[in-house]
Amino acid sequence: MYLITMVKIFVTFITIVLSSITTAAPVFLADSDNSFASGKLSLLTFTMPHCGYCKQQRIDYKKYNASENTPDIWVSDKDSKYAKSLGDKFETDIYPTTWIVYKNKDGLTPIQKFRGYQPAEKLMESVDFLRDFID
Repeated sequence: MYLITMVKIFVTFITIVLSSITTAAPVFLADSDNSFASGKLSLLTFTMPHCGYCKQQRIDYKKYNASENTPDIWVSDKDSKYAKSLGDKFETDIYPTTWIVYKNKDGLTPIQKFRGYQPAEKLMESVDFLRDFID
C-alpha cells in the first residue's frame, strides 16, 4: 500500500513538472540578410551592450512562451558589421529599437518600427495582426 501511494505521488510530481516546462522563443544573432527566412515575418531588434532596457528586452524574449506561430527573433548590436551594413534602411535612434521585417527576393523590408523597450507579448500580437494581411 505504501509503495502504491509513493508511486502515485511520484507520478503526480512528474506530471506537474512536465506541464510547467515551456519552450522559450527562439532568439538568434543577426549577421546577414541570408539568415532570415524568406516569405516570413520576423522581429529584428537593435541593441547596445551597456543598455539596461536592451538587456531587459533580451530577457523578455527568452521568457516568452513560444508557439508554432512565434516569429523568429533576431538581435543585432548597433556596432556590429551587420547593423552598419544596413545603413539608413533601419533607423535606430533609441535603443532597443525593434522592427517587424519581411524577407522577399529583394532582401529585408521594414514593416513596423517600435522604439524603446516593448513587452514581448505586444510585439507578438503585432506580428500576428500583420500576418493576416500578408498570408
